[in-house]
Amino acid sequence: MSPTSLPSNRSTGRPGIALACLLGALALGALSPEPTRGGSRVERQLGMMGTALTVSVEHEDRRQALLSSEAAVVELERVESRLSTWRETSELSRLNRAPVGERVSLTPELHGELTRAREFWELTDGAFDPTVGSTLRAWAIREGGQLPTPSERSAAVVTASFDSLRLSEHAEASAPQPWAERLAENLRLEEGGFGKGIGLDRAKAALLASGAHSARLDLGGQVLVYGRTEEILLADPRDRSVALLSVSLSSGSIATSGNSERSVEIEGQRVSHIFHPRTGEPVADFGSLTVIASDAFTADALSTGLYVLGPKRALELVHTLDGVELIILDTRNSTLHATLTEGLRGRVTLLDPAIEVAWAF
Repeated sequence: MSPTSLPSNRSTGRPGIALACLLGALALGALSPEPTRGGSRVERQLGMMGTALTVSVEHEDRRQALLSSEAAVVELERVESRLSTWRETSELSRLNRAPVGERVSLTPELHGELTRAREFWELTDGAFDPTVGSTLRAWAIREGGQLPTPSERSAAVVTASFDSLRLSEHAEASAPQPWAERLAENLRLEEGGFGKGIGLDRAKAALLASGAHSARLDLGGQVLVYGRTEEILLADPRDRSVALLSVSLSSGSIATSGNSERSVEIEGQRVSHIFHPRTGEPVADFGSLTVIASDAFTADALSTGLYVLGPKRALELVHTLDGVELIILDTRNSTLHATLTEGLRGRVTLLDPAIEVAWAF
């Protein structure tokens, strides 16, 4: 495994490459079936959700492995068509355009995803907040970046919060169709902090339904594994071509947040692509933060929210959560410092003996 496939927190971005049909993919060599003990393994690479997707699937025979891989890709495309704010036709884009005070009907999938996103917003005291679209717009992040004026920064965060999005309750007898209502004009939802996690979880569900024995999915650096054990490399936040350690993952997902890949340069300054929802300011760079969780949504959302909170508060919060592990690579001093939660003992291999390691209890 090369360090080029290391986890990063690339947001769900530009529209993915259109799905090829299964025969087309075979003709292009995008699928590479490999025999495995007791079955067949298919590996597939393509563009998806603005980044690279690698799918490795094992099934009882080659044909079933191919069909399983296709089921995963189709499910990811469904998620992208629902969530991508790079697509004007997506359901999330339609919600962002809705007039303030107008109830917008949602699919049960999007309603459930936004409801769960709100739970992470509450858990992290607002550090994870997908309603930061107005801040990203003020900084023109998608256009290459600009320095907003103080008034533009404050205007972007005045009402940019989940408090400004009203979601229906499933139990409302008067409104069986789920809906959402924007309560502020500058409320803009962004899928970058949770879209990949949703896509990976949905793809896993499709693979399980197809009977796939095991799988490994890597979507822009976030990895999900089940039914097998994989060694996942973590990169040096200062140089992502260098692997610092590996983590053994047999079931679950791993996601990393940091500024090494997606920071932008504005007027000669490097600016983080991660913003604090309450201040509208870029989050200070301290290195990288990796979350290992049983599902990809949790890993994705927490890696963003905990990075905003910073190392100390992130560790405090993780200690209250079951089944969540944390790795912090701190580059602020001359010596690289790694802090790992206790549940990772025996699962981490250091590849650089110069790293100073501390275990968080």
